[in-house]
Amino acid sequence: MATTTDSMGLYRTLWRWHFYAALFVIPIVVVLSITGSIYLFKPQLDRLQEASVVRAAERPEVAASGAPRIVTADGRRDAVLQAYPGWTFQYYRLPERAGDPVLIRIAEPAGRQRLDVLVGDDGSVLGAIGKDDWWSEWVSRLHGELLTGDAGSLVVEMAANWAIVMILTGLYLWWPRGRGPAGVLWPRVRDGGIVWRDWHAVAGFWVSGAVLVLLVSGLPWTGVWGDGFKRVRAEMGWDGRSQDWQTSRQAERQQATDEHAHHDGSWASSNAAGSRPSGGATPSQDPTGALPLSHFVEQARALAMAHPVIVTPPGGPKRFGRGAETVWAIRSDSQDRRERTTLRFDPATGRQLGRETFHDQHIIDRMIGYGISWHEGQLFGVLNIVIGLATAAGLLWAVVSGTVMWLGRRDGRGGLGAPPTASGQRRPTWLIPVALLLCALLPMLAVSAAAIWLLERGVLRRVPPVATWLGLTPCAR
Repeated sequence: MATTTDSMGLYRTLWRWHFYAALFVIPIVVVLSITGSIYLFKPQLDRLQEASVVRAAERPEVAASGAPRIVTADGRRDAVLQAYPGWTFQYYRLPERAGDPVLIRIAEPAGRQRLDVLVGDDGSVLGAIGKDDWWSEWVSRLHGELLTGDAGSLVVEMAANWAIVMILTGLYLWWPRGRGPAGVLWPRVRDGGIVWRDWHAVAGFWVSGAVLVLLVSGLPWTGVWGDGFKRVRAEMGWDGRSQDWQTSRQAERQQATDEHAHHDGSWASSNAAGSRPSGGATPSQDPTGALPLSHFVEQARALAMAHPVIVTPPGGPKRFGRGAETVWAIRSDSQDRRERTTLRFDPATGRQLGRETFHDQHIIDRMIGYGISWHEGQLFGVLNIVIGLATAAGLLWAVVSGTVMWLGRRDGRGGLGAPPTASGQRRPTWLIPVALLLCALLPMLAVSAAAIWLLERGVLRRVPPVATWLGLTPCAR
């Protein structure tokens, strides 16, 4: 334990910050830990949902009639557009394994709704899943915005900012200060009972590094920090290529609007079904002179890119980019950003026009890509998932043990149970610049901290019962 006046004042100040930060973020941390753990299995969830759609559409008479005829990629797209007249073709996703259905994304004329339609080898439409109706998408929205849109995204971002404060202050409180490893690296047991402070501090220590990485790697997705970084990226000239991540639901809606505005009614994106060869016929050039979808699907198969592999026509959506593709594009949307590659081809000749890989991005974008892949559990395969689950479990245990400590401190005392204030004790002079630096790096922390400071000084301290309950020193009358 610190003995000097300065260190005691610092200890109590950071203890209170740790307490209030935890009190605010604990409910959201629980949600983020559980939903984040589920999202680690996004590929498995998506495959399970697709399988459920296919099972619901199985037709015994087809299975009994022998091998079905195989239609071309153009035929499958035509079947979808015939089933959804007036909708536009956005992209074609190759199956991951032989026998899996093809996924074709279409958009309604106004561009507000998008469907992912599953199509069999014989051109049969097996079913459709709304873009926002994927189970993994629902988990992602709960994780990133608490299912409440941009307002929820701001709450999650603010909680993430305060969770960083909670971790940093918790590490200061954990610091051994001359103690041995017991109670620091592993918890002690006294008289056969649990030392809750040890279990809380030790669990927090072991997961703190991984939690900080998760919190920081999640910032590029947020509304305030992410949009601010996007502007910095543009000012610094780092944005030569499309940003490979989304920042908010508002940005996603803007992207959909831009895609719709850039649709030119070209054959590849919105021409009426039935004007192109289908069934088992060999694809030929369209009357406009453009090569058919099947040509580029065969190209994609030969490239053996990481799943999911997307074939996008001229007029189809770019990946997190503004507007729409002006040429045919084949891209890998692998969650492991290192495997992502985009190739672009001339619509008339099929000649490759360009190639973009992860390693072509600016080093800042690559660093963010590594962080996002780690965050989603896809950077090191199964090991990444195991570490992610262990981190979530350790964080949840720190939450449980911290809550037990808090409830024990409240027993018989009334009030909120906040740590004692550092009134009359000096704090080191470096504390203020460190706090200001954190606020400069985390805008939502700055806004919320300023609001809390004004509320405390202007209202809470002036109401003695409230101040006493919160553990504050009431203002003198």
